[in-house]
Amino acid sequence: MMTPKTMPILFMTAFLMFVIATFSWVPDDFVVTRILGIAFAITYIFFQLNKETFRKKKPFFKLFFLTSVVALFIGISIDHVFMNSGLRAQDYFILVIVLLAMTKMYEDFYVAPH
Repeated sequence: MMTPKTMPILFMTAFLMFVIATFSWVPDDFVVTRILGIAFAITYIFFQLNKETFRKKKPFFKLFFLTSVVALFIGISIDHVFMNSGLRAQDYFILVIVLLAMTKMYEDFYVAPH
C-alpha cells in the first residue's frame, strides 16, 4: 500500500525513467536539459530519502532550488544554440514543471506538519 510519503519518490522515479527513455526516442534534442533533469530527479529522490536532515538546512534547500532553476534555464538555452532553432515558449515549460516540483517539495519539508 502506498503512503503519502512514498508518492513523491515514486513520482520522481517514474520521471527519471521517462527522461532516461527519451534518450533512445530522440537522441539529439535537449541533451543538456535531459542530463540536468536526471541530476535534478536523483537529487530530489535523495532529499526525500533524507528528509529529516534537510528540514534543518533551509538555506541549503533554497540554494538547491535557485541552482536547479538557473541550471535548467542555461541548459535549455545551450540546447537551442546546438539545435540551431529559435527559442520556443513550450520548451520553457520544463522550468514550470521544476518550479511546481520544488514548491511541492518545499511544502513537504517545511510547511506540512512533521
